[in-house]
Amino acid sequence: NLLKRAVETGRISHAYLFFGSESVGKKYTAIQFAKVLNCTQNLPDSCDICFSCQQIDKGIHPDFQLIEPAVGKKRIYMIDGVEQLIEPDGIHIKIDQIRELKRNSQLSVTVGKKRIYIIDGVEKMEEEACNSFLKTLEEPTKSAVFLLITANIEALLPTIISRCQLIHFNPLGLKEIKEILEKKYEISSQLAELPSRLSNGKISEALRIYDEKILEKRKEIIDLLLNLSLDRVDNMFSKVEGWVKKKKSQDIDEEIKKENSQNIYDILNLISSWYRDILIYKECKGDVEMLTNIDKTDKISTFTNKFETENLNKILENIEITKWMISSNINKQLAIENMFLDIASKYKG
Repeated sequence: NLLKRAVETGRISHAYLFFGSESVGKKYTAIQFAKVLNCTQNLPDSCDICFSCQQIDKGIHPDFQLIEPAVGKKRIYMIDGVEQLIEPDGIHIKIDQIRELKRNSQLSVTVGKKRIYIIDGVEKMEEEACNSFLKTLEEPTKSAVFLLITANIEALLPTIISRCQLIHFNPLGLKEIKEILEKKYEISSQLAELPSRLSNGKISEALRIYDEKILEKRKEIIDLLLNLSLDRVDNMFSKVEGWVKKKKSQDIDEEIKKENSQNIYDILNLISSWYRDILIYKECKGDVEMLTNIDKTDKISTFTNKFETENLNKILENIEITKWMISSNINKQLAIENMFLDIASKYKG
């Protein structure tokens, strides 16, 4: 609403700071705002079809720059008609990037109305870069708009924060995520439903769930949970062994280790969503709109009398403890097996 009012009134601040947890739409909003400010159609929202909107989407608009720390990522942007690399190879935003930004921001607009600079991960500026950028904020030009993005506002200098208009981002609602998946990524309403519900309010998580076929994994997990009991532990333990059994650590690189860990967290999140749904259905007298696994409402309803409310809360707490244990390098297989034994022991049958 604040950004919409700024566009409607023409009172655009020289600097905005978008802050909030990871993956809640900060970067997406910044790019959309950049498109609105330079859209040739003069609408309250971007048209997404004019030359300016399309060039910003492609990252090649002459009056638009995106600066962010990136490992193993290199992007080339058109700056004053010349191709230039403006992203670093490391994990920091470097002084050379900010020097280029400062020089570029002093120029007149090329084809747009404003020169837009998005700095994603602004808290990762090197000290020299940070001090240099502060001077730019103190003496802004009329044509430049800086959109700063951070998931860790506490790491920023108070002097930078004080020179920006602050916009806090909370996790997105189901309707908002679904709308983004449908409009921006052209995912059908039906296919967007479950990724949106499983995303925990994060658009990047919704996209990952959709792209990485986590929904297929969900079917396997729910089938296991539907048949979970103490007298079927052999089947349960064999599943767990399959999830965590990998080559010795020296035989795999760090990227594969990261993927393996992510797979375990995905499984635990799916399990958590199942028991959370049972608890919600039980306590909210069958209100299905709050359910994550809404397509399994019939199964969820049959499980509400198989667990006491207190035990459902303990199960959810134990899942979080298991996540912490795994992050602390405690034996994954043992931690998950103990978690399942605890869940099975609370099942009334």
